[in-house]
Amino acid sequence: MVSAISPVLSSSIGSTAMITLFLFSIIALNVQVSSSILRFERTLGLNGDAPSEYLFSDPRSIATDSKGNFYVVERAEMSVRLYDKKGIFVRRLGKRGSEIGRFRDISCMCVDGRDNVVVLDYVSARITVFDRFGVVMRTDSIDRKRMAWPRKIVALPDGKFLVVYVRATNDGIFHVFDSVLRHELDTFGKLQQFGENQRFEAAYLANFPGSIFVSSSGRQLYFSPRCYYGDIFVLDDATKRWSLKQTIKGYVEKREPYTLLTKVTQTQDPSKREFTLQMFGPWGQFSALIHNESRGLFVLNDKRLVHFTLIEHGQDLVFGMEVFSNRGQLEKYWPIQSRQLPSNGVLDFLVSVEAKDRNDVFYLVRNDGTPTITQMKLEINRPQ
Repeated sequence: MVSAISPVLSSSIGSTAMITLFLFSIIALNVQVSSSILRFERTLGLNGDAPSEYLFSDPRSIATDSKGNFYVVERAEMSVRLYDKKGIFVRRLGKRGSEIGRFRDISCMCVDGRDNVVVLDYVSARITVFDRFGVVMRTDSIDRKRMAWPRKIVALPDGKFLVVYVRATNDGIFHVFDSVLRHELDTFGKLQQFGENQRFEAAYLANFPGSIFVSSSGRQLYFSPRCYYGDIFVLDDATKRWSLKQTIKGYVEKREPYTLLTKVTQTQDPSKREFTLQMFGPWGQFSALIHNESRGLFVLNDKRLVHFTLIEHGQDLVFGMEVFSNRGQLEKYWPIQSRQLPSNGVLDFLVSVEAKDRNDVFYLVRNDGTPTITQMKLEINRPQ
């Protein structure tokens, strides 16, 4: 059984907590034993008596800039909060509303190469670009008929944008747009490359696209669908056409990342009357138990790949981390925290790693109970 490690996160701004993680040995993969220090630099949101700007109700996207500042989408107030690298609140960008500089729905957000903040509001059918001082630089309209509820946006080095969404036509997951998000220039990554049940997984990806990391050159894209089969996909455009270059194999105990439930199953088996999720949409209606999920994918400065996962292991649900060499070989798997699977099958372990800055500081978001955001630094000792 995976060992349970429950880190106690720091509750005051500026303090540091530290835990040591020891490798969970995967004998079949011949992974070497080593240890790591996971430093929790600071956590925002734990102190209920803190000012409102340090408390969260529904934190979503996080992005960082070249100075180490980080930006948090707080959907409850429909704004983007700016914090410096020490977690000190600086300002809010926008608020709820329909006027310029306000938002009716923040679908996704990113920071471009000039440290401008780009916010996509699908309901208002526009993007808003703020400078680092929070001043609106420009707004541009978007074509809602072409986009289908975008879930992620990435600023590419050449000024273009990568937007992630799934259309009913299933023509691709990834869409490249021009600098004002008006013209779609390319579409790639068809669903059949990444999953097995296309109808269910299209519906799942449309809501939860998974983990994506684009290299600093903008020429490579790392992708793990939220439904995690144990596969990480590497795509590149070396030939000026995006294509699948490599499939990296990670660690899962259950190969199937979910179990679809039918009305008959739920009626005959009382334990399956509860479900992890239920979805409706153009692909159909689904109820499912989710076993394995991707919860964050990043490339470190030393070119190693780090993947955070939430997987079933025995009777436990384990939030853990995979580390791969720069060639895509799994070097280590660490359990970070585990929780016994609930008897009703409902997945309530709401934790993900949303961002990494240029100094390899990660931003972990917890939404189960009291929402918090934690800055953490990973120091990996090389295998002996």
